[in-house]
Amino acid sequence: MTTELATSADERTLHRLFSERCRRVEQYPEDLADTTVYVVLRSFDVADLVAGAREFTAGLTGAEAQAWLASWTRTRFFFGNPANLTGQHPARVVSPGGTAAWLGPAPAQRVPGTVRLLKPASGYLPDLPHRVTVGPATDAGPRELAVATRGLTVVDYLVHLHHTVVEATLLGSLGQTEPVRVTHRSDLTPPASPEQLAYARVHYASPGSPELRLYAWLSRAAAPTR
Repeated sequence: MTTELATSADERTLHRLFSERCRRVEQYPEDLADTTVYVVLRSFDVADLVAGAREFTAGLTGAEAQAWLASWTRTRFFFGNPANLTGQHPARVVSPGGTAAWLGPAPAQRVPGTVRLLKPASGYLPDLPHRVTVGPATDAGPRELAVATRGLTVVDYLVHLHHTVVEATLLGSLGQTEPVRVTHRSDLTPPASPEQLAYARVHYASPGSPELRLYAWLSRAAAPTR
């Protein structure tokens, strides 16, 4: 009985979080929802990806940010060398370690020419460290960004982590250089108090399924001490 009640409460929380995201997107006019961002990956580096994603997002204009949010922060990932993104379609941002680059935002139908020659990201998710810290050490310590990894491909992982980082940044819930500790767990459950979360990534558990799954969440910043 206790388990059933807990499961029911968790499901209600997931549906509420998912509905909140839908309402945020649906507030924008439909003619804005035609924007895609492209990420080119030379190698799989979680810390570098998070740092670069925040830098790219923080540098968007207000109009670009709105259009991307209206498009569900649509992002496509490719394998390639950021150093080769030159000419008419240079990278807008390259991650600090040079392992990832961002192009766009651009209309969905206008794929940059350099990207058309690259291979879409695919494959199995490699073994990941339990935790990865991004950003400088502070007295308050890093905020936690937890990611559920069970059953994910490399693209699934990139999508859920990237959505979490960029949307939290766009919504003002995560600073560009704020220290974050990315932790990897098989599965996540909503906390007893949803107010503990600054952002949560909830999406369908599998294509065509109505069941929702919590893929990632970001803890709130610690209250300042006097």
